[in-house]
Amino acid sequence: RGESFRQIRLFPNWKNISFQGRIHETLGPSISDAGISIRHSAVRIIHTGYNTEVARKAKSLRNHELLKIEVAEYPDSPAVNMEMGNSYHQLGMYNEAIQHYNKVRTIPNSEHLQRDIYRSIPSLIGATLLAKGDIEGAEAAFRESIDNFPEKPSPYFHMAEIAMKRNDIATLLAMSSRLITLREEVSTVASDFNGMVAHAYAWSGTISLIRGDAETAANLFAESESRKLPPAFKYETALEAAKKAGMNDLSDYFERKLIDEGKRR
Repeated sequence: RGESFRQIRLFPNWKNISFQGRIHETLGPSISDAGISIRHSAVRIIHTGYNTEVARKAKSLRNHELLKIEVAEYPDSPAVNMEMGNSYHQLGMYNEAIQHYNKVRTIPNSEHLQRDIYRSIPSLIGATLLAKGDIEGAEAAFRESIDNFPEKPSPYFHMAEIAMKRNDIATLLAMSSRLITLREEVSTVASDFNGMVAHAYAWSGTISLIRGDAETAANLFAESESRKLPPAFKYETALEAAKKAGMNDLSDYFERKLIDEGKRR
């Protein structure tokens, strides 16, 4: 529940394999130098180092100072420049963040060096422009990402958010539909895929219910549940849709969920 990304965490205990970097340390370069292939695993590690606002702020300030040293030492590292951009974004220094994101694009052979990072840059720039209040600039960045890297979920989510604020239902539904059908790609760049897709189901289901299509709404809410996504919709809304559609089994299911939710509160 939250951002997911891939990290190398299971590796042979060889003396020539070591973590590198002062911040967000990585094993990648030494693994590569050792000629070891990397395989994906189903193992999930739950990281709670940023669970509270106090911890996040303290780590952000600590990380920022360490990243200044890293950037000076490795000015042509896509990873270091992306992390520096992320750090500036977290501190609300948006122009500086965009400067470092753009630096990734100018590094020779950047996409070959770190494909995940290179392909995430337009979306990161878009999110920064959005935080800065430049809606048109953000849209242009998100569209660039969708056109060139359609596997990335964040641009669809942010375009849907913009559409919702504009009451642009057609675009909201189109972006939500793309998110729902997107295959999860867990890369080395953090992404809250489940959270974004959960919102897409919630938006699409709620709009279907408002438009009088209770059956479609109920099915969307049920599909979100079947995918074990964190519910972004209200169980009261899902129950209303199921009852209006005459879907008794779903009505019973959502009623139980509503009762369980009440007990947890």
